[in-house]
Amino acid sequence: MKTKQTSVVLCIGRYGGVDNYAYLTSKLDDGWVVNRVDYVYNDAGQPTHTIYILEKEVEAWSNSK
Repeated sequence: MKTKQTSVVLCIGRYGGVDNYAYLTSKLDDGWVVNRVDYVYNDAGQPTHTIYILEKEVEAWSNSK
């Protein structure tokens, strides 16, 4: 049986030099896929953070024998 796992990655900055970008790409290399992308806006209405919602299907552990 497979189950879905969810991970949230917060990236700061809109252009080159984004914090957590290496972590995000490592998650994608590990089989995670981007399910949704959201933005956090400042008071001027400009996006300041990007939130990536990732999903991955994994084999479910079972304790039953």
